[in-house]
Amino acid sequence: MLRLLCSVMLVCTLSCSTSKTQNTSEVALDYILGHVRDTLVESKNSYGDLVTTLLAETSLTPEMKKKLSKNLLEFFNGGVLYRKVQDYYLRLLGEDFFVMAVQELTRDGPQKLHAKERLDLNPNNYQAFLKSRKAYPDWDEREDIIDSFDELNKVSGTLMASFHNMHQVLITALAIAGTPPPEVQILDQSLQRLEGNIQLQTVHFIKEAMKYTYQDFTKEELLFLKTFYERPMMRQIFERVEEAIGQAYASQLGAFKSAYKL
Repeated sequence: MLRLLCSVMLVCTLSCSTSKTQNTSEVALDYILGHVRDTLVESKNSYGDLVTTLLAETSLTPEMKKKLSKNLLEFFNGGVLYRKVQDYYLRLLGEDFFVMAVQELTRDGPQKLHAKERLDLNPNNYQAFLKSRKAYPDWDEREDIIDSFDELNKVSGTLMASFHNMHQVLITALAIAGTPPPEVQILDQSLQRLEGNIQLQTVHFIKEAMKYTYQDFTKEELLFLKTFYERPMMRQIFERVEEAIGQAYASQLGAFKSAYKL
């Protein structure tokens, strides 16, 4: 999460020219929504596997399966979706808003704490952490603060919004391609169950990963981060994450339908 704040000094030299302001606002947004970018871009492989699995369970022709798979991965490419998210924010809040966000991050941002993050999470390190964390000073209080970061920054919310929208896209695409309605219904039910399972596991996993990442932060440092993420400017950004993702998918779904001339 703090990755979105590191190196922010790269964008703190602002210019009065329109082109420089545009670039600065886009880079600022990219830092702030780093976890959204990563979720969308890195979802390509997992969604590719999901598309392949679903298509294998339909009675569509091999040619139609190939066409549908190609178009789904093209229209709902993570990079394309993230650009749509950026466009949503810049259109809604404006470039000047993100220029001010850069100034706020640079002046008051917690990037100085970035070096304290533990970024070496793996099964062995996590097990060692589980055994030792209760011995940490005031761990229970620190744990409660860390737990709040997920909701404040919409981390698991980002993943669930992406999967939920992709679920809707897949069902719509299968119907468009002529998949028999009974097959679409069965696959929709399978995706609903999968979405429910992911939601149950995601929140727990993300919160545990955050606890590992922030284990060396003092209570005061964690409270500083929490207060920073609660600022009105940060709330205006994070509270719109799920809507921005939904609109990105909806925009691409419209283009996808047009490609099929439906």
